[in-house]
Amino acid sequence: MQTLLTVNDLSFGYSADKFFCKLNFALSSDRQRIALLGPDGAGKSTLLKLCAQLLTPQSGTLRLAVPPVGKNFNCTFTFMPQSLGLYDELTVEENLALFAALHGLTQSKERMRLDELLYKTGLHPFVKRQAGALSGGMRQKLALCTVLCARPFLLILDEPTVGVDPLSRRELWSLINDYLRDSGAYMLFSTAYLSEAQHADELLILDAGKLIYQGTPADLCTGAAGCCFNLSLPSMPHVLQHSLLKLMQPDSTLIDASPWGGKLRLQTKLPASPADLAVRLYPTLHEMLGDDHAFGVTQRTAQLEDAYIRLTHRKTDNILLPAQPPDFILNDVAVSLRHVVKRFGAFTALHDSSFNVKRGEIFGLLGPNGAGKTTTFRLMCSLLRPTQGTIELNGINIKQQKSAARLQLGYVAQRFSLYKKLSAQQNLTYFAMSCGLSGRRLQSRLAELVQEFGLATALHTPAGILSFGLQRNLSMACALLARPALLFLDEATSGADPRSRRIFWQRILSLAKAGTTVVVTTHFLEEAEYCDRMLIQHQGRILVCGSPQEICDCGSRQYSVEERFIALISAQQEGDRV
Repeated sequence: MQTLLTVNDLSFGYSADKFFCKLNFALSSDRQRIALLGPDGAGKSTLLKLCAQLLTPQSGTLRLAVPPVGKNFNCTFTFMPQSLGLYDELTVEENLALFAALHGLTQSKERMRLDELLYKTGLHPFVKRQAGALSGGMRQKLALCTVLCARPFLLILDEPTVGVDPLSRRELWSLINDYLRDSGAYMLFSTAYLSEAQHADELLILDAGKLIYQGTPADLCTGAAGCCFNLSLPSMPHVLQHSLLKLMQPDSTLIDASPWGGKLRLQTKLPASPADLAVRLYPTLHEMLGDDHAFGVTQRTAQLEDAYIRLTHRKTDNILLPAQPPDFILNDVAVSLRHVVKRFGAFTALHDSSFNVKRGEIFGLLGPNGAGKTTTFRLMCSLLRPTQGTIELNGINIKQQKSAARLQLGYVAQRFSLYKKLSAQQNLTYFAMSCGLSGRRLQSRLAELVQEFGLATALHTPAGILSFGLQRNLSMACALLARPALLFLDEATSGADPRSRRIFWQRILSLAKAGTTVVVTTHFLEEAEYCDRMLIQHQGRILVCGSPQEICDCGSRQYSVEERFIALISAQQEGDRV
């Protein structure tokens, strides 16, 4: 049996910090799909760049097999980075032609191939549109086309579906799977979606630059057998959220708890029976629910996400500082949109949108790429002006009192938007002073946030070269400097691994419990089950609004948010075609 990739004593690092020190593994040629997993800053992107020869190791070797003779491969490998590598000022057609030329392909030779990719991805009507004007999902599809057009022996993909809605993810994976099936090529890819890694032939899991697991998804799941349960709770406001905070304490018997389908998914440190776990949980749940509300515990089959959380869990993951209440007088209605319309020229991005968000509520905005979520966000943050309608934040009309409204809110953008050349400390100080903090109050607040978000070792590092996880933590810290009444999070967990997302959501639950109103968008639709209420929109129109239980309860069956989302959007798209 041949070897696809061999890594021997690989060492690599920036300055004194080593991502890898004597990394060793080999990948067999009978494994076609290899998934690379790991927490933020584990070294996944660095390893992929080393495999793509964009970085040179300090020591050790990395050997990639040569494509077999007779196979119709045009090159050994192609690499798709998280940044996509597109030229925003070029059109779809020009980007494809450029990348085809860079791979030594003539346009006449590959015209049929390029047209096939454009039709399969639905990009053909947009060939004259600049890449920078495409939606996130369309940009991902175009980037994938630029690497597939070269017919590589090995696809190296760094989170190819990050920031893409579930329907677009299906389309992207259909395109990738068709290529792998028809060509016999191989794929090495990183992903934050464990549902994607579940279909890999082999997993490589990194943590802090070390390989902590190599094997199949099924073998990894055996380690969580007998430790996974469902906890059924009464349908009461905030019960799921408060249960999560109560159950996930440092001395808890649990290592994981997350909502799904109106229940809590639990994982224990050691195998247990449902009856034993119910006894252990009884004091905490009885204190919260009282005598009149029962709960139930049932065992379930371990999933890959359970096994991953188990493998990467650390004792400090569930230790949170108590959230402090906002520094503002709070209204019962925190956000109010009434008949809001937003047009860009002849295009209507938002049609007659009306909804309220209550104080201390976690409210989710869901929809496919291009549905109008970010437009709605930017309107609420007064970064855009509505064409028609009224928006109020904590009782303040944003048209009439924009500055006062902005003081009420914290905002984490979809892309890292702090000053990349400034250090983490300089960014924090600048935004703190912009919020009116000074003197001892400023120093005290900075010290709190540095501790809470683990920024102590990164204070003097330019923000632009921080790891993805630290950039997200720094963005959150800057957004919370003034203890805002409203926190807007636009896909703030995009690209984060499951463990990082658990910690993130425990922090959000703590903030909401203290009185902060949180509005979120996310493409990890299981995260929407943390929300008190959510709305799903499509093409700028609200399809449904309510609690996750109300939206997902279809009589005889309780669907997950993702299943219900796909059903609603698919039905809407089918109606549009008819």
